[in-house]
Amino acid sequence: MTKTEICNRALGVLGHDRMISDFESDKSTEAERCRQFYMSAKMNCLSEHNWDFAAVEREFGAVSPDANGFARYPLPPGAIRIYSVTDDASRPLETRRTRDFLMVKSFGSPVKIRYIADDVDESEFTHKFTEAVVYQLAALLSGPMLGNDQKTHNFMNLAAQKLSDAVTKETDETAYRGEWNNPFIKARR
Repeated sequence: MTKTEICNRALGVLGHDRMISDFESDKSTEAERCRQFYMSAKMNCLSEHNWDFAAVEREFGAVSPDANGFARYPLPPGAIRIYSVTDDASRPLETRRTRDFLMVKSFGSPVKIRYIADDVDESEFTHKFTEAVVYQLAALLSGPMLGNDQKTHNFMNLAAQKLSDAVTKETDETAYRGEWNNPFIKARR
């Protein structure tokens, strides 16, 4: 689904009968409002879960640690949410985040940083995630377009439910990524 289609779905959810023709070039008030709120809706949804379709893994070389054992790594560009930092043996590492850097207790070894990226193309969204973005956008648009606080509150609740549904669906579909080396698991297979 494209940005234009997502915006038109959000406008439809609001009961608005005027749709936009193109997200980037349409000059209508509806298109201006959609451009104003679209990224917020998308980022709000992306930041709520470790979505498989938005996950990126980046490896960083060894950096000499400071006196406390923490090495300073730049935050990956476009990282909305860092959810895993491991060493080269996939062991979790202690981290501290500053505004511009990730401080990692790495003992001078290379690290892998897994994060949710903000530059995910809409064609990668799952169906349930797209629905969550549609309703989040509708909730953000409802205030300026409808001017009704009760309706805005109702759309916010619907958006939260759609996001919860998307998280549940993704969690149900996520395959086991652990290792089958556990003797108990091997014995059960």
